[in-house]
Amino acid sequence: LVVEKNGTIIVIEVKKSRSFARAAEQLSPRQQARIWDSAADYVGHMPLGQRTDIRVDVALLDCHGDLRVLENALCA
Repeated sequence: LVVEKNGTIIVIEVKKSRSFARAAEQLSPRQQARIWDSAADYVGHMPLGQRTDIRVDVALLDCHGDLRVLENALCA
């Protein structure tokens, strides 16, 4: 998911598993790199380009449907 809030682009990666910890473990370093590559490509088309404010959040869902959002989870 990609959203904009107060001028900041927010890329949201959603992971679901039995627990929040297991959901977080599913985000591999390789996948993190792909997310950042895609985010960089996305903001490259914005007026400010790579100077665009951007962050990557991770939304974790457990087996009960409870949600925990880790803001700026993939700090570069």
